[in-house]
Amino acid sequence: MLVEGIRIGMREWRILALMADKGIVHNKQITLDSGMDKASVSRSLKFLEQEGLIHSVEGENWRSKPYQLSKRGVKVFETIAADKISRAETLWEDLNRKEQSELIRLLQKLKANVDRVLDPE
Repeated sequence: MLVEGIRIGMREWRILALMADKGIVHNKQITLDSGMDKASVSRSLKFLEQEGLIHSVEGENWRSKPYQLSKRGVKVFETIAADKISRAETLWEDLNRKEQSELIRLLQKLKANVDRVLDPE
């Protein structure tokens, strides 16, 4: 998605959303919470910082750098979030409540099956 002349990909969006939800976040926490690998997180953080969407903050642990959204990052996050909400509403508008509930139930069931396939103990 192109916002304020910046192309925000899915990885960057996940990091922005995580920071919007949690506030200050360490790079290690981003890796754990997002399911992204360390290299992808590192590249995305570097890009977001270069674009002025996030900045590092003083932290007590030199191994895991803490970051938070900048004012510009908050604005970009809010713009993207509003667009995503609008798109979601459009997707749901032709389904009644019962159909929405049934779709959610089926998707949850499908996700459970995917989880079992990917992690078959």
